[in-house]
Amino acid sequence: MHLLLVARSPDSAPVPPATVSPAQANFAGSLALFDCSFEQLSARLNALTRMDCEPDGAFVWVGTDWLGPAGLTTAEPLPAELPVSGSMRETKDSHLSSPEAPAQAWQMEGQLSDREGKICSVEVKGSFPFWAWKKLLECCGYPQVAIRVILLKTGQSLELDEFLLQAREPP
Repeated sequence: MHLLLVARSPDSAPVPPATVSPAQANFAGSLALFDCSFEQLSARLNALTRMDCEPDGAFVWVGTDWLGPAGLTTAEPLPAELPVSGSMRETKDSHLSSPEAPAQAWQMEGQLSDREGKICSVEVKGSFPFWAWKKLLECCGYPQVAIRVILLKTGQSLELDEFLLQAREPP
């Protein structure tokens, strides 16, 4: 997975799926800045166990806890609106269904970018469990912040909800 998260202006209508380059991703002003500063988002990320967010915006989060941090059990339902795609789909189907999930390393890495004192985009790549995806989205202000996803390998741009629907479909 390699994507870019961008905020959508709350007073703009959702934009239909499109194929664009990240440089063309303004969609006629429909994108906005996230409602947090670089320092705020960096602090939120650094508060996560085994997350390291550097002063230049580079971050890496690693673990072996595919089931989630201590206290999150398979008995707790994970929100249906979160994606299960690529390696995350395999993990959900094979490992999250079993309380005896093997220790398997995962990694999320990325880059925070800011403009005018606010976060303008969050680049994300890696192979990680979807509870970690949920935590990242929460740090970015979701669900209060409308988010657009740009898939960097294909240039496809989707509203977060559309991305989540497509991510849950079988490959």
